[in-house]
Amino acid sequence: MPFQSPEQVLPLLRAHLDQEGFSDVQITFLGGESPAVTDPDDPFIKMVIDTAKTFTGRPVQVIPMIGGSGPNYVVQKFLNVPIAMSGIGYPGSQAHAPTRISVWTCISWAPNTLPAS
Repeated sequence: MPFQSPEQVLPLLRAHLDQEGFSDVQITFLGGESPAVTDPDDPFIKMVIDTAKTFTGRPVQVIPMIGGSGPNYVVQKFLNVPIAMSGIGYPGSQAHAPTRISVWTCISWAPNTLPAS
């Protein structure tokens, strides 16, 4: 969540588990990352959306917050720049799954995502 650090969340999680009767559950903090937040009205975000619409010829789905990790917080903190991410690729690829899709699946799917020339 915006403006929460992993160090703030850990004691809150412990208190919640204890309150709900799960005091026997052990928590091992292995690391964490602070969230990065870009104002959805930032001109850079508008430019990214407009560019994606022009490229694909399709409406763009904007998801203001997503799960995941990456260097976004550090980049924003030290460079003070907005960040946008794009979901490119075949939706069924299950990019983080132990199985991968074949190149042929990507090739056969890709023409349906590109604008006609």
